[in-house]
Amino acid sequence: MRSDHSQSSFRQDRRRLPRYLSLRDDLARRITESGWSFSEPIPSESKLAAEYGVALGTVRRAIDELVQEGVLDRRQGTGTFLRRSDFSGSLSRCLRFRSLHSTIAFQESRVLTAELRDTPEHVADKLGLRAGDQAIYLDRRRYHDGDLLVVEDIWLRPDRFAPLLEMDLADIGPLLYRTYEEDCGEIIVSAKESLRVQSATADVASTLGIQPGSPIIVIDRLSLSLDDRPLEWRRSYAIADNFEYRIEIR
Repeated sequence: MRSDHSQSSFRQDRRRLPRYLSLRDDLARRITESGWSFSEPIPSESKLAAEYGVALGTVRRAIDELVQEGVLDRRQGTGTFLRRSDFSGSLSRCLRFRSLHSTIAFQESRVLTAELRDTPEHVADKLGLRAGDQAIYLDRRRYHDGDLLVVEDIWLRPDRFAPLLEMDLADIGPLLYRTYEEDCGEIIVSAKESLRVQSATADVASTLGIQPGSPIIVIDRLSLSLDDRPLEWRRSYAIADNFEYRIEIR
């Protein structure tokens, strides 16, 4: 059943937007509020039409909008599902363990720390907090065959990810976004990334097992919800020797 609040919001939106766009906005709200799961299709178009009291064509146009935006995915014969974000183009994909014969993706990741900390000013600004406000901090390490390759500082809004503080670190799991969805009800839809090369500080060098001043890759990522709320900010440090960028141009 729809809540009175959601029904009221939909009625108000209808006064200022075409009906299918108002419906698109309301469906988007339901997604951000974790009203549906990734494992099951969303209600059929006919059910949604009956629920909202609109024409089937209105529902179809609203869903078309969300499909075009990459939020939903129509699957022939099975229904329409929430679409997981595709991070195959992430800059972190360029960080690999390079052997003599191939380039191999990471095989293991571990979260060593999950705790509340005062946020540095640059983190607070990204997450929409005030400097000194507390946020959830994760110390995450990524390995290949036991060799440490990447160190990650991850910061999360405490009002959205509090369940992580009650979990055993081993249960947070290697797929953080899946953990966010299943245990915190928060869905990462998009992200903004930047990459730079810099010299390793003494602290970072000590953690990575390299000499201070050695070249490292630094990748910053701000992850967002469907309605563009900042949810996670992370900074990844990697040994520059393990950075390799490849692209095929046709």
